[in-house]
Amino acid sequence: MNNQQLPLCTITLKRMACVLFSIAAIFVSCKKTVDKSTPTPTPTPTPILTPGFTFTANPDQVNVVTFEDTSKNAVSYYWNFGESSANGKDTSTKKICTYTYDPSSGTSFKVKLVVTDQNKKKDSITKTITITYPGQSDAAFDTLRFEGKDLGKYQFRNKASTPYTIDGNSITWNFGDGSPEVTRTFGEPDGARDKEDPIHIYTNSGTFTVTQTVTDRYNRSSTTTQTVHPNIITGIFIKKVNLIQMPDKDFLGDDYDATSGPDPYFIYSIDGTPKDKSVVVDNARFASWTTAIPLPLEGSIMFKFFDEDPFGADESIGYTGTFLSNGILKNSNDGIFNYIKDYSDTKQGGQLKISIEFDIQTQ
Repeated sequence: MNNQQLPLCTITLKRMACVLFSIAAIFVSCKKTVDKSTPTPTPTPTPILTPGFTFTANPDQVNVVTFEDTSKNAVSYYWNFGESSANGKDTSTKKICTYTYDPSSGTSFKVKLVVTDQNKKKDSITKTITITYPGQSDAAFDTLRFEGKDLGKYQFRNKASTPYTIDGNSITWNFGDGSPEVTRTFGEPDGARDKEDPIHIYTNSGTFTVTQTVTDRYNRSSTTTQTVHPNIITGIFIKKVNLIQMPDKDFLGDDYDATSGPDPYFIYSIDGTPKDKSVVVDNARFASWTTAIPLPLEGSIMFKFFDEDPFGADESIGYTGTFLSNGILKNSNDGIFNYIKDYSDTKQGGQLKISIEFDIQTQ
């Protein structure tokens, strides 16, 4: 049987099978083409720039504040610390930075941080900070006036009010007489008490205004004054000379008059010039003389003691060194100057002991 003899339906089925086969081939080919193509990439989201910062004040110096950036996705920073009086110097470009505020600028500041991300996008945040300063110390002091041989000498004792501390404040003293000021600077150790409570000696009489200035770590100052009226020592007035003890023998090593005893007197010299002779005290190994001898502050005096011999030359008992007036003042106690000269290693033996009683002369 040939094709011409096939029934019509048979031919039709063959044609349909060919069509279906062709369609399937086309579908497979299309499917293979699609599978080999590159997928479309998913877009990467842009990081979100979020500004932020924190700040902390130094507990020991509250106007020193540390700022730290806490922004997300920032790569650069620009700070403005809000202190207008700083004339543009209140800025920084660091991630963490410290800024010191001037106490005279106030206590409240608007701090602005501008941040930039990797795409040059900018954003900013502003916060208000408030600085709470401790109370300010008020200047105050006591005045101690020395008397007697220390006339003209004063001590000024700091009494600045709380919260005064020796390492948190500076003190400057002006004594009002043209002498250099005394300052205990901020942070000096406690050993600087001589500057904290200074002693000052006036060299002229008069009225002087003493000024104390207390400055704290925040450069805040308080000032107070007091007036002093020093009387200046110009010299001493010797009113009595006492011979307390004589050497065992005279200058030659001879015994004093064994019958009547020594008859002492003295001669004094001022600045090397011999002056008056005292009265003679009969038959005494100790004696007292009332005198009236003025001695300038820079002057010097020396005493020579003798035993009067009515039948021959007077015998030397002994002599003092040369005393400066201010040396007598310095080494005296309540207006009495004691002096001892040792003769134990000489042919005289014993000691010469005297005392000088005096008053202070002032302007």
